[in-house]
Order: sequence, then C-alpha cells, then structure tokens
Amino acid sequence: MIAILRTLWTVSLDSYADDNGIEPGKVECDLGSYLTSSINDIAPLEEAGAYATCITPRPAPQPPGQAVVRCDWRIAVDRNAWQQARGIGRQTARRDLLDHLVRELYSLPSVCDTDVVMAASYRIGRVVVRRTFLPGDRKRARPAAVVPGLDI
Repeated sequence: MIAILRTLWTVSLDSYADDNGIEPGKVECDLGSYLTSSINDIAPLEEAGAYATCITPRPAPQPPGQAVVRCDWRIAVDRNAWQQARGIGRQTARRDLLDHLVRELYSLPSVCDTDVVMAASYRIGRVVVRRTFLPGDRKRARPAAVVPGLDI
C-alpha cells in the first residue's frame, strides 16, 4: 500500500528554540530534520516494515519570528503487515495508517510542548481529508499545567 501524507508545521522560533535548546535561526532546519528522521521510528510503522520518504523540496523564505515547515511523505507499507500490527480489517488500513501517523507526528517529544500548529491532508479513496492540530490536541511529554505546591 502506498499513501501520501502532506503536513505543514507552523511554530514560533522562540517556542521551539527554547524547548529544544537551539538558536532561533536553526529552528526550520532542525524541525524538518527531526520530523524526517522520526517518522520511521513510529510504532507500529517500524513493526510493519513500512518506510516513509520525505518528498518535499526546501521551503520558501520564512515569515519573521516563525518557522513554516512543509513535510510531505510517501509511505510504503505492506497492507497485511499493517493490519496485523494494528489489529484492523482490510477496509480501514489506509485511513488507520494515515490517522495514526498524523496523531503520532504531532505528539513527538520535540514538538509536543511547543506552540506548533500542524495542518495535514491525505486522500482516502476520492475524499481528501484535511485536519488541523492545535497545541491542546496532543499528548504531552511533560505536564501541561503547573500544579500548585509541586516543584519539578
């Protein structure tokens, strides 16, 4: 099964730089490299023997104070291996693959505590699915709120 996933990430330079301990001028390159190297480690993508290839050319100049990074992938996976890894039926394999990837990408450790917004689009048959993920829509690596009396 071959699937195409298109994502567009928008994050303030300071938010990503502060959270990842890098200089703001390096955010665009770091975020793009991080996403590209992380996608193939997402379980059960790895378990199913799938491989995602970044198919995006380098982006245009960035808006002041933000990094806008487009990462589009071509994902190749054996349908039966994906079904087995996820315990799903044949009819839902493509949708499950793409839904799973966008949720997991948006929850990666280096982005989950920043102000990043991700827009994703992919085809399921003739239907184009478009989803936008906001900071409150993801799993977090650390607590989202400070608990009074708790020093971390």
